[in-house]
Amino acid sequence: MERSGMAWAVRFANLILMGAASILFLASLHTGYSYVWTHSKHFTHPQAILLYVGAPAAAGIVLFLCLRLQPLRKLKFVLSLASSVFAIYGAEYFLARIATHLDSLTAERVERARTLGVRFDSRSRIEVIEEFEKRKVAAVPAVTPFLLLNRAPGGELRSAVGHQETELLPLGGISQRPTVFCNELGEYVVYKSDEHGFNNPLSIWSSDRLDVAIVGDSNAHGACVEPERSFVGLIRNQITKTLTLGGNGNGPLLMLASLREYLPRLSPKYVLWFHCEGNDLGDLIREKNSPLLIRYLRTEFTQGLRGRQDAIDRVLQDFVDRERRAVKGGLSLSETLKLTRLRQSMGLVYGSARNAPAPIQPNPGDFDLFREILLRADRTASSWKGKLMFVYLPAWDRYNSHDAQSTKDREKVLNIVRQLQIPIIDIHEAFQNSKDPLAFFPFRYNGHYNHAGQELVANRVLESINAGAAF
Repeated sequence: MERSGMAWAVRFANLILMGAASILFLASLHTGYSYVWTHSKHFTHPQAILLYVGAPAAAGIVLFLCLRLQPLRKLKFVLSLASSVFAIYGAEYFLARIATHLDSLTAERVERARTLGVRFDSRSRIEVIEEFEKRKVAAVPAVTPFLLLNRAPGGELRSAVGHQETELLPLGGISQRPTVFCNELGEYVVYKSDEHGFNNPLSIWSSDRLDVAIVGDSNAHGACVEPERSFVGLIRNQITKTLTLGGNGNGPLLMLASLREYLPRLSPKYVLWFHCEGNDLGDLIREKNSPLLIRYLRTEFTQGLRGRQDAIDRVLQDFVDRERRAVKGGLSLSETLKLTRLRQSMGLVYGSARNAPAPIQPNPGDFDLFREILLRADRTASSWKGKLMFVYLPAWDRYNSHDAQSTKDREKVLNIVRQLQIPIIDIHEAFQNSKDPLAFFPFRYNGHYNHAGQELVANRVLESINAGAAF
């Protein structure tokens, strides 16, 4: 009986070893096919091919060789292997359960706030939304197009809320709802979205003609200060008919799309193009993979978004609900099997994740595309006799590290703008003249501008506008 039990255990161990080895070989082949052979996906680190192709194949060979071990050693090895796998997936489950909380915090910023005696709300954004819901307030997270663009087979970016035949890419959020945005100074920014889901006062869209319209990324969106204390709000205090189409994660193509979709009917006198040196070129490298966004550049294409807000609200609410269920459930089965959270925490994610930032190393073709986008934006604004102005926003790492990659392309960018004869408002010069540029960032740490930085930006922009116009 004892011998038959031993024989059964050995056969079971053999099945485990062969099954695990087969899975590792298949994983290696699948990864090699996608990332090396067809290039339908792309690694973001040269060592990834060793980790994701070579390592599984080598581990599979080891497991097949273990089939030749003596029965007792084989059983001990399989038990050790099972214990290790259990521990690894236990860590993955733990990280999945706390992921939303960890992702909402920047430990360094929280620590700096604590040393300055500043209370910092450490809740996740979902926890803030749930607190609103307890009070019967239907709050939503800020949803921007950056979050909706998924990498499809072949490397193209497609909207998560549409199909290839009927692709829909909203450029604003859910309309007329309390919107939970971000927290860098200690308290979450919450704003009531306008009729098209942007961070503006209600009824701004009823203006006959705007004086100022703003396009840009999270800075133009109002991150992460109260709306009335953002540079958009401060500009609006002086020039009432000011509207922002800013969206977190917007790069040059999304900025052009916003301009083309929403501004022609409002014919603003000034269009302020806010360029963030820290990420806009990197965002462009990613955005150029979207056939839909490229259409804004090549043709007179629009999605007609101004007349589709009811449909936009529905698809965005469905998207938010799906994302919340995914967060509540931790990870999907496929993500769990791939140890997504554990690899992220160890810095071993080298694949092309849905929203992984593109490497910020633009090539000459990217600068040509950037020039074409600005030219298109300038001509569009000129079509209603508006004036495009280029606002250059410096990044934190410019002042924290003199070797920052994001600052090395400054002159190339500004030369393109000068060649197009677009007026430049250079915020870097204003920051530099202050003698302490880091004082304009939250707790002197990486992030968006604090209240002092927002005020400086607004004052510099207003000076430039008022030098050429009276309101």
